[in-house]
Amino acid sequence: MSRISKSPYIKEELCCLDLKVLNNLKLLSNSNNDSYKILNWRSSRTKEITASISIRYLGNGFHLIYNCNDIPKSYFIKIEKVNSNLGKGYYYLFLCPISGIRCRKLYLIRSIFRSLKSISDAYYEKQIESKKYRSFYLIYGDEQKEEQIYYEINRKYLKKHYKGKPTKKYQRLTNLVKKFDDL
Repeated sequence: MSRISKSPYIKEELCCLDLKVLNNLKLLSNSNNDSYKILNWRSSRTKEITASISIRYLGNGFHLIYNCNDIPKSYFIKIEKVNSNLGKGYYYLFLCPISGIRCRKLYLIRSIFRSLKSISDAYYEKQIESKKYRSFYLIYGDEQKEEQIYYEINRKYLKKHYKGKPTKKYQRLTNLVKKFDDL
């Protein structure tokens, strides 16, 4: 039997099952839908597909079929319909299969989808970085962020001016470009 890893889980790198995404895919509205939808996850660093899952809404939950470490998994995750605090409508929440906690997101940890509250060693990427590296990041910035800003400012349909004045978004982006050029 293999040993369980002692290294912490980084939240940005975990496969996440989000109700907002499932609702945008119209999975929650099709209660009599007999077909499975396939969701793919991409790695945040390499942009390659890291996981694929077949999912089907059954009215009171989702049936999931996926492979984890070449072992086929198939199980049911319950969802709960909760009335909105505004008195208009409702929203859905997952019931964590491990802890029973209601949550909006489930993460694939140790080959089972579970809430982050059911595991103690899950951190954001910034929480793991050293204090020295975080201060270095504040001074010199991030190359990926710089690339993203240049991409954003050169986008095809970016509205640069409105009624002869530069838009707030365009001003913010140009200020960031100047800041990166000064470094």
